[in-house]
Amino acid sequence: MAEYPHGVWIWNLPALSGNYLNRLIECKVKRVYLKVFDGKSRVMFWAKKNAYWNLKGSIVPQRGDIAVFDWQRNNSQLDHIGIVRGYTLGSSTIQTSEDNRVNRSGNFTREIVDVAGFIRIV
Repeated sequence: MAEYPHGVWIWNLPALSGNYLNRLIECKVKRVYLKVFDGKSRVMFWAKKNAYWNLKGSIVPQRGDIAVFDWQRNNSQLDHIGIVRGYTLGSSTIQTSEDNRVNRSGNFTREIVDVAGFIRIV
């Protein structure tokens, strides 16, 4: 992780441990920037290779998961990511923290239908 005045950039997801979210909270980090990837990314290959990749519907989303969005809903290209802040069982939405959503950062509610899958680092 690289530190910046207004937040932390995470460039190397494979280097994170499962408690990364708690560590960010302990450090009182106000904003987290994740390196965004496309469908051909090494990060995606890494997540699948290490069994961190979970297709939508195969797990119940939980706080700290990385939601991977597919706006066209055809898995041809993965478009965006966000950190899951919350999910209510049976809901059609998740709560996320994201950067660069219409040039804004913040907390958002997203439709599960737009999620291709989740990266869960355990």
